[in-house]
Amino acid sequence: MNNYYETGVTDLWGNGTAKAAFVDLFDTSDQTFDENDTWGDNKKDKRAQFFTIDHTKETWQPDSVFKANFTYGYPVIKWRNVTKDRKELTPGGSTYCSIDYPMFRTADAYLMAAEAILRGGGGSKDEALRYVNTIRDRAYMYGDYTVDYAVPVNGRITESELDLDFILFERARELYTENIRRTDLVRFGKFTKGYNWDWKGGDGSANTYMGKDVDDKYNLFPIPQDEFMTNPNLTQNPDYR
Repeated sequence: MNNYYETGVTDLWGNGTAKAAFVDLFDTSDQTFDENDTWGDNKKDKRAQFFTIDHTKETWQPDSVFKANFTYGYPVIKWRNVTKDRKELTPGGSTYCSIDYPMFRTADAYLMAAEAILRGGGGSKDEALRYVNTIRDRAYMYGDYTVDYAVPVNGRITESELDLDFILFERARELYTENIRRTDLVRFGKFTKGYNWDWKGGDGSANTYMGKDVDDKYNLFPIPQDEFMTNPNLTQNPDYR
């Protein structure tokens, strides 16, 4: 990636590649990396940050067993060690990233509120819609979030389009580098059944990469055996032996 844009770091690094099912949550025209538009300013949804040059969207090779290969799947452009003005913090880049710090995202709070409203927690659907569309205005650089260097696109949805499934997928588009996807899928009842992705339920052998439903026991992790050595009064979670 360093050959195409300033990452702000000097050392090479590898990031996880995205599942094809996730990439497809974005418009097809937004999925591809453009070396002349490395920030995605001309995209509709600017959150679609994937590096696609010399990579396949699929995380597999047909008729082959699974093998780790960084060219299978699109790498996620997770962060850049630069300022808001898109300039390197240290000319030429620094050895380590200096922007790794915890924060509570306003967008996450808005999505929580919208979900709570749709689940009957009070408030109106119109209020939930305003929360979601505020996030999408920022993602599409539209309305109050228009800037002079990006193409504004109206990404707002209508009230009829807003349901819990939309919230789930919007959380994926908004929070995909923040390690909450499993928890979200469990909460929405889609972790084990009803929603599949590359390799889910597969064993790594040839042609098992399309994803399939799995046992509901996987909604919980098993308690590690070492914990029973410390506390023999524990009871293992259901269906684990």
